[in-house]
Amino acid sequence: MCRGCGSLRGLFCLLGFFARYHPGHRRIALIGCRRSWQSALAEVLVGGGVPAEAAEPFATLLIAASEGAVALSRAEQSYEPFDAVHQVLREQARGFQGI
Repeated sequence: MCRGCGSLRGLFCLLGFFARYHPGHRRIALIGCRRSWQSALAEVLVGGGVPAEAAEPFATLLIAASEGAVALSRAEQSYEPFDAVHQVLREQARGFQGI
């Protein structure tokens, strides 16, 4: 099981890991953690030229895709899923002006 959230047998997800330190408030911890990462990432994206209205949704996509890629890579014991997600996200990021 995921050491943090208990899902996806044998996998380790970062959001679940952080939630485990708040056992009585796992859902709140997960939401707060994700929002904190998303906001910080969105600020960096805006600083890099991503339009402000696109930064929050793209930050969410980056986090969700990265977490999924880690889970798939661990399950398959391969970097292929992570590399594929990385390539697609990079292409999408290049679509923004200034990147």
